[in-house]
Amino acid sequence: MTQKVKGVILWVVAVLFTVGIAVYQRTTGPTYPASGTIEFKGHQIDYKLLRSAESEGPAIIQLSEMPVDISAALEYRRFKTNDALKNVDFARQGQDLVAELPPEPPAGKLAYTIYLISGDEKQALTIEPTVIRFKGSVPDYILLPHILFMFLAMLFSSRAGIEAMAKGPKVEAYSLYTLIFLTVGGMILGPIVQKFAFGEYWTGWPW
Repeated sequence: MTQKVKGVILWVVAVLFTVGIAVYQRTTGPTYPASGTIEFKGHQIDYKLLRSAESEGPAIIQLSEMPVDISAALEYRRFKTNDALKNVDFARQGQDLVAELPPEPPAGKLAYTIYLISGDEKQALTIEPTVIRFKGSVPDYILLPHILFMFLAMLFSSRAGIEAMAKGPKVEAYSLYTLIFLTVGGMILGPIVQKFAFGEYWTGWPW
């Protein structure tokens, strides 16, 4: 195997590994919709519940393809407060049931529980309340470069690790690229994204 072919194979492995990690991070993160299936009145109810929304308008909570004999309501309050619970009924739109949660300021959170209703029967859709966090809008000219540089940082860090395991000659070069992309994407653009989304440049250590 030539060095060129070996390099191409290692890059393919690095790309696949990075994409896999990115997908895993995305689908297990706290802002990815909470999904599942429950049985109610002989129906299998599939749901996907919002856990992130923008502060500019209400959060639309939608239950898709709901049987006509089932209605729904939700109750909510601000997360980790003793506020009185507020109630919202779902409205039917074709085959879907739709309700709105009022917007909170950036970084504000609401905890909400959905109840399925049929006649005198009522059942919570989830065991625990779903927490939704609100955020401000981040301009594409900031968000897209941030995502690109962070992906490149993950890619080159993966490639540097593979290069080290293969005892290749470019570990230092790939590590340097990782540091550059991580600095631009994480340490420069990251706080700017957070400022737009949550009103603060930095909320981590030591605060």
